[in-house]
Amino acid sequence: MSPEIYSFLAAAEVTFKVHDHSPIVSFSDAKSVLPFDPGSMVKGLAFKLPNQAYAIVGMRAADRADYKKIADALGIRRADLKAAEPRGPGSNPPYDTGRRCPATHQWCLGRL
Repeated sequence: MSPEIYSFLAAAEVTFKVHDHSPIVSFSDAKSVLPFDPGSMVKGLAFKLPNQAYAIVGMRAADRADYKKIADALGIRRADLKAAEPRGPGSNPPYDTGRRCPATHQWCLGRL
């Protein structure tokens, strides 16, 4: 978990537990590495929008992303939907690639 995300959750007084693991690139990886019910897993895809803002799209980990539907939901053309670059020094948004989390009873959504 990045220090920025940790600080955000702590400041919002969100109860959470960190499960350290190597980067995960597939649902198959997630099922074999993480101690959670695969039906409760979600994934987030980060996109950089044409206006330079970021969007993080959440979906069930087992589902394939429909980029046309995502673009439509964000009000942009499919051709303008670009994956955000992976985290680097001083990068924005502050996220790490290859991370998954289980869906739980409560969600905290914030703007990065």
